[in-house]
Amino acid sequence: MVDELATTEELAGYLCVSQRTLERWRRQRIGPAWVRVGHKIRYRREDVDAWLAKHRQEPVLEVAREAGARGQAFSANSKSAVG
Repeated sequence: MVDELATTEELAGYLCVSQRTLERWRRQRIGPAWVRVGHKIRYRREDVDAWLAKHRQEPVLEVAREAGARGQAFSANSKSAVG
């Protein structure tokens, strides 16, 4: 997304989704905010950035801890099986 006002095609490429997905998101009002310039739909960079920030996901700490514990247990089991 080079310009401050991106076309649907540009934003679709940036987000790796289809233009139809963006159209559906507009109808359902679940995608990034847009502006109408004449008969054209445009997306402002700050609106896209805000939408992405709002939908950012963090890993769950407990899941990461459990995965680490399983990895340690696996490592301990592997050492005892070998030795």
